[in-house]
Amino acid sequence: MKILFIVLFSIMVGWANGQSRKECKSSAKAKYEDSLKAHWKSYTFEPITKEEALKPVFSYVQIEYIDHPARSKDIIASLEISIAKTVALMKIDPKDFEKEFKVRDSLSRIEAAKMIGNISKPSVIKSGKKWQAMGYSLSGF
Repeated sequence: MKILFIVLFSIMVGWANGQSRKECKSSAKAKYEDSLKAHWKSYTFEPITKEEALKPVFSYVQIEYIDHPARSKDIIASLEISIAKTVALMKIDPKDFEKEFKVRDSLSRIEAAKMIGNISKPSVIKSGKKWQAMGYSLSGF
C-alpha cells in the first residue's frame, strides 16, 4: 500500500512540475519578439474607404461581378440525383459498393464528356452573354 501511495504521489508531483515549466529561451526569439513590439508601438491604423478597398491594386487586373451566380452544390446535386435515380431503376443494393461505383463512374464520365465551349458541363457554374462559360474545378472529374 505504501509503494502504491509513493508511486501515485511521485506521478502527481511530476505532472504538476511539468505543468509549471517555462518555455525555452533563446536570443533569436527574444530579438524577434522585441522587433514585433517595436513595430506595433509605432504602427498607426488608417482606415480606408470601401471604394479604395474594392479598387484593384494592379491596373492589369479586371474584376467583373456575376449577377446571381449558380452554386456548385446545385450542379453536384443534379448529378447525385441522376445517380440515385439510376441506382433505384436498376434495383442495385445500396450496400453493393462495386455496382454503385460503376453507375456513378459511368454517369460522371458521360456528364464530363458534355462540353460548353472547351469546358466540361459539370465544371460550369454559369453561362452568360459576356462569357461562353465560367469554369469551376470540381474534384472527381
